[in-house]
Amino acid sequence: MPTLLTTPRMSPELRARILESLHTDARSRAGGQSQVQGARLIRILIVLGVLCLGIALFVTFKKSRAEFARAHAAFLTRYERETAVFDGEYKKRLSLIDALLRDVPEKYPGDFVDPSLRSSASELDKLLGEPFVYVRGPLLGFRRQAERRSTWKDGGPGAFIRCYLLPPGDIKESTLLRHLGKVYEPSAFRGRFVNVDNAFRALSFVDSDFEERLRKSTLMRDLTGLEASLDTAHLEGGASFERVRYFVYVLDEPKSQGVPSDFDGEAEHFLRVEVFDLEKNQPLYRARRRVDPDWISEKSRLSYSRQLDSCRLAFELRAEWDAK
Repeated sequence: MPTLLTTPRMSPELRARILESLHTDARSRAGGQSQVQGARLIRILIVLGVLCLGIALFVTFKKSRAEFARAHAAFLTRYERETAVFDGEYKKRLSLIDALLRDVPEKYPGDFVDPSLRSSASELDKLLGEPFVYVRGPLLGFRRQAERRSTWKDGGPGAFIRCYLLPPGDIKESTLLRHLGKVYEPSAFRGRFVNVDNAFRALSFVDSDFEERLRKSTLMRDLTGLEASLDTAHLEGGASFERVRYFVYVLDEPKSQGVPSDFDGEAEHFLRVEVFDLEKNQPLYRARRRVDPDWISEKSRLSYSRQLDSCRLAFELRAEWDAK
């Protein structure tokens, strides 16, 4: 080891002692009395570092798994709570509505009023005071499932049922026109009509493999994605069908050949009305009457022919019932 502490004039013994001293100091600075001791210390420090890192990772992993277990359990509880209404009875009533529309007989079975409703139209008002399902369409327009589904999605409560629940004062055209503006106000029947499209979509989600994927999920990112799917399913819309007991449907029979139609498609034809008790699986009321827009002025027939015909029929059915 070169050094300025030795000179050629020194004795060999003194020079050797100085060099040995410098070599010993270098070893000490390297980590111990020898290179072996220094390397051993370094290895011990590395092992301790790896061990500490492993312990930290293990603790973090256990903590993350505990957090996942809590989140998974909470989400599963939420799912079970929100889907509890979609039970066998729910599915039975939804299937019954679907079957009633699919299997409507072409030949009219005749008018019918359940004995419990014979006193007056107000008896039916009581039944329809709660949320119910309503649909209107052509007599043979519900044969295919796609037709029935599109009817629920695109349809809504029309003039007939609105004018039945909130009848006009008389059947003058001017009175009916003013009344139609009233019954179509957004707040007029809020919460009264239940859209079955929401029920079918919710049930389709519940019957999917969502629950199986939820129960088998092991990663937090999977749980996050499943939670987003549940949020966008909007099951609360379908859950409202759970309160429904009655189904009201109005069917338009085909018009006779050669009969002209108004601008909105209205023409002389027969119309069927039925109220069905989904819980008892039996009809409560059924009627078939002819509607004809000839009584409507030319101006109103351009835009309101169908609505005026429907509203007038609703008024006449109530009056006819109360007169019995």
